[in-house]
Amino acid sequence: MRILTAFIIVLSLSVPVFSESNAGAYVEKAHSPRVTALGYAFAGLADDGSSLFTNPAGLSLSSKLSFQITNYSAFETDYMNMMFNYRIKKLTIALGMIRAEVSEIEEVIEHSFFSGFYQKTGNVFDYQARAAYLGLAFKPIEKLSIGTAVKFIEEEFSSYGSGGGVGVDLGVLLDFKVQRFGVSLLNVAPTKIEWDSVTEEIPRIIKLGTSSHLFDNRLIISIEGEKKQGRDLTPHAGVEWWALRSAALRAGIDGGQLSLGTGLKLFRLKLNMSYTQLDEFIDDTIYKFEIGYDLIAQKKPQKKAEVKPVTDYYPYVDNTIPDVQKIYFPPHKFKTELKQITSISLAQKTMILKGSGENIETLFIDNVEVTIGPENNFSYLKTLSNEKSFVVKFRVIGKDGIKETITKFFIRK
Repeated sequence: MRILTAFIIVLSLSVPVFSESNAGAYVEKAHSPRVTALGYAFAGLADDGSSLFTNPAGLSLSSKLSFQITNYSAFETDYMNMMFNYRIKKLTIALGMIRAEVSEIEEVIEHSFFSGFYQKTGNVFDYQARAAYLGLAFKPIEKLSIGTAVKFIEEEFSSYGSGGGVGVDLGVLLDFKVQRFGVSLLNVAPTKIEWDSVTEEIPRIIKLGTSSHLFDNRLIISIEGEKKQGRDLTPHAGVEWWALRSAALRAGIDGGQLSLGTGLKLFRLKLNMSYTQLDEFIDDTIYKFEIGYDLIAQKKPQKKAEVKPVTDYYPYVDNTIPDVQKIYFPPHKFKTELKQITSISLAQKTMILKGSGENIETLFIDNVEVTIGPENNFSYLKTLSNEKSFVVKFRVIGKDGIKETITKFFIRK
C-alpha cells in the first residue's frame, strides 16, 4: 500500500525524467534496455525492433523476422513492452505493445483546512495503461528509409474511469553505412486522451539524431536532440562498443541522467540489460531486461557474380601424326578455375575436347552442358561441319563468390 495522488502516478510513469506529467507519458520512456543504455539517443541509430517506438523508419534495418520482450519495474510500477516485425523485400511490418500497471494505490485529497497538506480517504484503486502499435517501414532506395506507426493508447483508473486516444508517429532515416541520420516526429496529429469528463492532449515531440559507425560497426556513437512541445531542448548521447563480436558494452546520457548497459548475441538469441541510478532526489535504481530472438537467421551479403568478357585464344596445330590433328592450347588465363584445355583431336570431322579445372560448378560448350567428372575432369565430343570456333562457358565457385567466364576459341585447320 502506498500514498500517491493521480499526479504523482503520471509523474512516476515517465521514468527516468520524473518531471514529466503529461498524458500518455508512460510511452515516452518505456523502451528497451539498449535504447535506455544509449541515453535514448536512438532516432539517428534505429536499427532494431525498438525503432517502432522511437523512429519507425529504422524498422527497415531490423532483422527479417524477430521479436523482443522487455520487462522491468520502477517506482513500484510494472512495465512491459514487446514487439514483432517481419520484412518482405522493401516493406517491413511491425506490431508492438507497451503496458504499465500500479496496484493498491491509496487515494488522498488535499486537507480541507491546511493548504498543501493531504489526508487519506480510505479508498484504494489501481492504474493501468496500454498502448498498441502498428508500424510500417519502406525502403524506396538503398540509403533511404521512411516509416510510420499508429498507436492506440488507453489509460484506466479503477473507480475513476478510463480514457483513450489514437496517435501517429513518422520517421525518416538516411543510411550512409559509416554515418546515419534520422528524424522522427511523434504525435504528429493532435493526440488526445478522452476521459469521461476531461480531455488531455499528448504533446508533440521531434527528435533529430545521427550516429557514427566505426571500425566495421564495432564502435557506434549516437547523439540526438529532442524537443517536446512546451519544453526546452533535451540532449541525448550514447556509445556502444562491441568488445567481442557477440558482446557489447553501452553507456549513455539522457539530459543529465547516466545509464549503463550490456548486450549479448548468442546465434539468434539476443539478451540486453540496462542500469540507471536516479539522482538523490529520487533514490531508486532501475534495471531493465530484454530477450529477443531472430526467427530467421541473418544472411551475410554475397558479392554479385562477376561476368568476364569474351576472350579469344588461338591454339597451335600439330600435324606430325597422319590423319589426326591435335590442337594444343596454352594454359588458361584463369588457372585457379580452369587449369587448361588439354587438347582437341580432329579426325574425320570429329572434335574431342578434354580438360580439367578447379571448383567448376557448370560448364557449357557451344551452349551444350558438359558433364563434370571426378576431380573436375570433363570430355566433350562433337561432329564438325564448317565451324571455325567454339565457345566455352563455365561458372566456378571461388573465394570471391560465383564467377562466370566466357571464352571463345578459334580452330585453325
